[in-house]
Amino acid sequence: MSEFIYQNTARIKGPILLDRFRLEELSETLNKEWARMEALWTARVEELAKAELQEYGHRYPQELEEDRLKAAREYIESRKYSAERVRYVVGELEGERSVKVQTLEELLRRPEIQENRLKSIRVEWRIIDVEFSLEIARFGDEVGIDVRPKQGETSRELFSVIRQWARAIEPSLSLKIWATIREPAIFVVGMCVLALLFYAMWTPLADKKPLVDKAETLLDKGIDQNEERAALELLLRLETGSYGTPPADKPNWPWIALTAATVGCLIAAIRPSTVIGVGPGEKSLDRWRIWGKLVWFSSPAFIVTSVLSYFISKIMDGLLS
Repeated sequence: MSEFIYQNTARIKGPILLDRFRLEELSETLNKEWARMEALWTARVEELAKAELQEYGHRYPQELEEDRLKAAREYIESRKYSAERVRYVVGELEGERSVKVQTLEELLRRPEIQENRLKSIRVEWRIIDVEFSLEIARFGDEVGIDVRPKQGETSRELFSVIRQWARAIEPSLSLKIWATIREPAIFVVGMCVLALLFYAMWTPLADKKPLVDKAETLLDKGIDQNEERAALELLLRLETGSYGTPPADKPNWPWIALTAATVGCLIAAIRPSTVIGVGPGEKSLDRWRIWGKLVWFSSPAFIVTSVLSYFISKIMDGLLS
């Protein structure tokens, strides 16, 4: 008999900008799911208690059946409930400190969270043979969901509910692109800086073209006796590479192109990791959102400027001359 193996693990790559509203939404979802698990556990305890009473109940009078059922429930809960029921949330703070509580709702209310930046949140459950883990890691830059076992309706329903919440916090397309271009942007910044240093040290040579044009003119019209000396001098200059006095100034457009490309890529390279917007993280979240808007307006402008730098330089030279 074949059996379907359902997905029970998800990894959502960051950067994820997670605000308090989404965390409170998650807290409410987790509370509802735990209540559902508790109801399932209560039903299981009742089922086990009745099975035990049915097996051993013939030893006791029928009028004591309810007392024996109650005792069976208490016995099962004391024997299994504490071992099979685990529920805690850990919030890791800056400075290698952490806060461990039972629920996410409680964590969000703790004064330590309001005063210190929250680096990560980890939720761990174990109840009625279901193990559930949810981790929001700032430095891991991802949200991880893991529910075991893979089979079973309870596991599938829990994973489906949490995965639905996680879809709402996935980074936008622009944020995904921003995260993807970070490494190439850093590489381009390095290349542009090296090019700027090389261009700063480079000394321009005199242009050969005016001498070539003059030689072509002499060849076209012919060389008379009076121009032989000038033609000989021209030939010697071309052969020896003495093309005259080099230009005093370098062209402006390479400076504009390289500087604009450096600034544009440098801006694009500065992007957030996953931010948990609680306590000090709220201001950090607002700053990154403002920075994101700046990046998407300024970086393309600088890159276009670098591409059109030659024409911009000509226009500027014309305006300043």
